Amino acid sequence: MRYTLTLAFSLLTLTSAVGQVADKIYRGGDIVTINDKQPFAKAVAVKDGKILAVGSEEDVAKFRDSKTQVVDLAGRSMLPGFVDGHGHCFFVGVQSASANLLPPPDHTVNDIAGVQAELRKWAETETAKKFKIIIGFGYDDAQLKEQRHPTRHDQIRDGSARSIGSAQTSGNRITFREASGRTIQTATTNGERTIRNHSKASGWGQYT
Repeated sequence: MRYTLTLAFSLLTLTSAVGQVADKIYRGGDIVTINDKQPFAKAVAVKDGKILAVGSEEDVAKFRDSKTQVVDLAGRSMLPGFVDGHGHCFFVGVQSASANLLPPPDHTVNDIAGVQAELRKWAETETAKKFKIIIGFGYDDAQLKEQRHPTRHDQIRDGSARSIGSAQTSGNRITFREASGRTIQTATTNGERTIRNHSKASGWGQYT
């Protein structure tokens, strides 16, 4: 894993940096180093995108001249910058526009009836009406009473033309009933994505 301004792997001693001038100095807050021998510091000096020195404000000030930009953290903490190769950060946005299907202790959904109840409540929200979609996120099939994923038969029918769906907590399995009447199930296993698309006159397909 690469780090931006990684304090954990790029700490240099003040001695080795003597004579160099920092491009930036961060001060005014707790510097979390992820280094057991020096877990916290008060200032960090950076040159050419790499850490030049970490320590007290007095020690790090030795690498400052008139061209050095000083960044005041204003009491905030400074952490290593992590570059995550498999992040689900976009799910934060998805969750903000979804019914909460999480199990206890995060929420209350522990059976498929609970999934349905949350979807029905969400269908009445302004967000669901605005986006013309009813979606729930976060159910855990391993913690549902039925010990299975919701199927097409479990999707609510609100009488509208809105798409309706539920997503498993990992985001790797989602079942939708499209506004067009088709039922779509997507599942990702070992990096491969499978889509089953079923359409009948009734608008409800059959899963195998």
